[in-house]
Amino acid sequence: MPRIADQRRSLTKEAVTRIKPRTERFIVWDESTPNFGLRVYPSGVKSYVLRITFTNSSGKAVQRLETIGNVADFATPDAARNKALELRQRYKGGEDVKATRQAAKARNTTLREALDLYLAARSRGTKPMKPSTAKDMRAQMAYGLAEFMDKPLITLDADTAIRWHRERKEKAPVRADCEARYLRAVWNWTREELPALELPEWPTARWSKQKEWSPSNRRKRRLNRESAPAWMAVTQSWVNARDRALFTLLYFTGWRISEAMNLRWEDVDLDRGRVWLRSVKTGGDHHLPLARQAVAALSALARDTAWVFPAPLRDGGIGPMVLPSKAIIRHREQSGVEWSAHDLRRGFISVGEAIGVPSAAVRRLTGHVVNQRDAHDGYIDFDADDLAPHVQRIADALEGMANGTAGEVVEIGARALA
Repeated sequence: MPRIADQRRSLTKEAVTRIKPRTERFIVWDESTPNFGLRVYPSGVKSYVLRITFTNSSGKAVQRLETIGNVADFATPDAARNKALELRQRYKGGEDVKATRQAAKARNTTLREALDLYLAARSRGTKPMKPSTAKDMRAQMAYGLAEFMDKPLITLDADTAIRWHRERKEKAPVRADCEARYLRAVWNWTREELPALELPEWPTARWSKQKEWSPSNRRKRRLNRESAPAWMAVTQSWVNARDRALFTLLYFTGWRISEAMNLRWEDVDLDRGRVWLRSVKTGGDHHLPLARQAVAALSALARDTAWVFPAPLRDGGIGPMVLPSKAIIRHREQSGVEWSAHDLRRGFISVGEAIGVPSAAVRRLTGHVVNQRDAHDGYIDFDADDLAPHVQRIADALEGMANGTAGEVVEIGARALA
């Protein structure tokens, strides 16, 4: 709290101008108007204040120091004094002026501000949101909900949200659903944390009843016996060593591409064929085995940076590579195979299931959550040594498929990989 001056003064315009700052902020109280004063900061900034005692909604006496405004905002001290007297009357009338002001500010909270508050809150706690998720959430909402981002959140009612979603679905149904789910998360959090906004419940029941969500049609595309040989031939002849190793690694591991792009050499043990994947999508770090094909792909790379798949940054430094979209497009053109990084993941999982690798092992290798609700699955705990023979079986089958021999998969029939 500011120190209170020993002497009071008549706060005339001349007196206010002549009062000099000190090393600590202090208040000079007015002689004529009780509890009206001038607060002076070491920087020289001066503002008028009012000390008020009132009874809050709980019946408790509360003392508060209200800021009337900066000296520069008033032509004379009398103008500030009159505003202070008006403020005092509002408090005497039973109004908590500060609460009124905060409620008004809350009602003007925009969707962008609510998103900032939500992401700040989610960055803390026992299970903080991953930075990549926060970045994606911010980017998708800024694009898909651009018309609402700088408007007060309370103006976005249920009818408006549904109208927006229907229009958005016509262009990008999957993105529309993702943006709507992000919006719902921000809405529900804000409703809980900022009760002054008086937001209604998110219309989840109505949303589902009216079938607003787009049908969930999972993609099933992956490499098969017809497409894998052409894909692998182009991959192995790819000039860029980094991209060649990345594509090969994804084919023989089934990892998410973000997990591979963020891989560091300190987490790779090529001699033992082991790797640590950090902060995977399902949470935590995963210690996994590498098949010999994956080890060979990584062994071909230089180890002159901390990153396995490095890329130059704008500031001149080195960081992890970004999604090689252009390289994938060129690969499609040369191989004649339509594919994405997730198709390689889908192929790894499908082949693993087809050749009889335990589903729990396939899930563990690809970072999918084991069904903890199942009593049996809840007891399964594979370590890297347990998983090593399974990942090698899958990699050998994938290699056979890419070579046109199909390997172990032949034993269960062509339909499994068709």
